[in-house]
Amino acid sequence: MKQGFRGGVYLTDYSELRRPTEPVFFDPPDEMVYPLTSWNGKTSKPVVAKGEAVLVGQLIAEADGEDSSNLFCSCSGTVRIIEKRRTLSGRMQECIVVDNDGEYTECEGFGQKTDISELGTGEILKRAADAGVVTPQCLPAEKVLAVKDPGSIKTVVVNCVECDPSLFSKEVLVNCFTADIVKGADLLRRMYPDAEVVFTVGSDRADTVAKLRDDVKGENIRVEALEAIYPQGEPHCLIKTLADIDYPASVTPEELGFVIIDIRTLFAVKKAVLDGEPSMRRVITVSGDAVKNPCEFVVRDGTSLAVLLEEAGGLKDGAELKKIIVGDHMNGLTPSSADVPAEKTADAVFFMTRDYAAEAEAAMDNCVRCGRCFTVCPIGLAPQMLAVAAEMKDYERFEKKLYGMECTLCGACSFICTARRPLTQRFRHMQQEILLMREAEEKEADKNE
Repeated sequence: MKQGFRGGVYLTDYSELRRPTEPVFFDPPDEMVYPLTSWNGKTSKPVVAKGEAVLVGQLIAEADGEDSSNLFCSCSGTVRIIEKRRTLSGRMQECIVVDNDGEYTECEGFGQKTDISELGTGEILKRAADAGVVTPQCLPAEKVLAVKDPGSIKTVVVNCVECDPSLFSKEVLVNCFTADIVKGADLLRRMYPDAEVVFTVGSDRADTVAKLRDDVKGENIRVEALEAIYPQGEPHCLIKTLADIDYPASVTPEELGFVIIDIRTLFAVKKAVLDGEPSMRRVITVSGDAVKNPCEFVVRDGTSLAVLLEEAGGLKDGAELKKIIVGDHMNGLTPSSADVPAEKTADAVFFMTRDYAAEAEAAMDNCVRCGRCFTVCPIGLAPQMLAVAAEMKDYERFEKKLYGMECTLCGACSFICTARRPLTQRFRHMQQEILLMREAEEKEADKNE
């Protein structure tokens, strides 16, 4: 087991809520809702209209600008309307609403296989882009995989580390879709012939480590069990652990000879490139102490979270739903209602009987300067001082003297804070405001040229 980066926190293990089993392939009978704007603000442009018939795998919205992605229908039926609906972000956003006919008729060419020997790097990247594959951060997958000089890449990391002990989607991919993962690794070795492919897994997932070591074999490929400490799956932490390299946010992994790809993204790339299936389905953990039958589903995009809850048996008898978390407990989105659709980056939804964030806010106190936030920061920032700068709106000190833009927003400082202060939220707001200020300054400079 490898240990490497500074700081980090050990998260509460809710694995008793369920153990991973074979995922349930779920085809919802109801309407499907496809948001045109992702949770990080990137928008796609609709290419279908009200009343138009659509099929499984059909393009319904195309990428519109940088970091946007193509959007595909995951059912067959008819476009009812394009209107504003509530989404995971909590905002009302334009969505394509499809009346699902329940037939799931596939479009022409869907599922057409391709032999890997026919593909070069350019074609692999193009197919991933055309299929709308995105990373967990909602960036187009080709932006992560495309490098200026493939020969400069010495290590390709396939990140299988679950960022939360309660998540099982990566474990399910390894154990239930092993052949796809192996083929995905072959694609990476084809793209970066001089690189070693390293699968990283948390040491708490011994079965997953053993499965990978049994099945993913070959020259220049290995599996590393890493300490199960959060945020081990962050690129900074992975590179520090594997190569003992510290680097600022202005430096990309590519400049250090690394490519880092999440196993969920690799799985989607393989399905798109070799199996002719655009990105429209994914493994989602449905869990939480309010759920009667926690399990994993293979979910079609556009499926309502309320429908998933019902399929998991609904709420436990007498349980009162207080909180919904989509994603992990540290950085997940928190929709106010289950009547929102699953989107491309969703890998888990937790239905909880307690709202820990609200409890922390109610108990929030003044900073006691205990220093615990500094000791857990994986990149060595001073969260207590950053918080003061954020409260004072001191943008220059936050950015230039305290390096606040380097913060990865992992949430470890908020988790450990004895005063229950919302440190990460404040840092996120400051970063967003600084980025907006930069954008405004650039526009003003362009006007004056």
